[in-house]
Amino acid sequence: MYSAFAPVYDQLMDDFPYDELLEIFSSLAPLRGRILEMGCGSGRFTRKVFPRASFYWAMDVSEEMLSLAARRLGNPAGLQLLLDEGEAFPEKLDTVLAAVDVVNYMDEESLSLFFARSHQALVPGGALIFDVSSERKLREKLSDHVFVFERDEFTLIWQNRFSREDKGIYFDLTIFLKEGALYRKETEMHFQRAWQPAEIQSALRAAGFQEIRQVEALDREIFAAYKR
Repeated sequence: MYSAFAPVYDQLMDDFPYDELLEIFSSLAPLRGRILEMGCGSGRFTRKVFPRASFYWAMDVSEEMLSLAARRLGNPAGLQLLLDEGEAFPEKLDTVLAAVDVVNYMDEESLSLFFARSHQALVPGGALIFDVSSERKLREKLSDHVFVFERDEFTLIWQNRFSREDKGIYFDLTIFLKEGALYRKETEMHFQRAWQPAEIQSALRAAGFQEIRQVEALDREIFAAYKR
């Protein structure tokens, strides 16, 4: 996942309203101290939050995304980029973040593990903050559509199909990457789960979080769960 698509995704996200999302996250908990970001991707959101932290761990399951993040962020003191292999998070975290659909890519097992790892690592009073694309967005705005993006470096054909049985949306990506005078064709299939708020709340409580806030903005359900 996010191999050939990584640099394409990075360019497609250049106009995402990161500042608005950061403002909402900041209204739910102070973003300071020891922060871990799950699913940092190419580091666009990381670059905005990192200056607020005393130490920052940026994790992703994609080596290609981490490579892009390293190029964007450099090697400043207080920042560590990590490949996520399911290990326990560093301890005594003040905040755990997951921005821009990271949780939509998780299945039930990985969702429960993410919440459990977060609860275990957070200090009392710490917060887990994340967003999910709403089912309405996935079903009504993306489902059964074909999008074509053309840039100097690539052409992307993005076909979507919502599955009621699988409770989510499949993204069928065909990418033509420019290499000199020719193009190299790559294909990837992605799946995003259309999580119901009640499912999220139940999984958070099962992980030990009892105080939970939820807001709707930017076609997203945004959650903050606080460790007592």
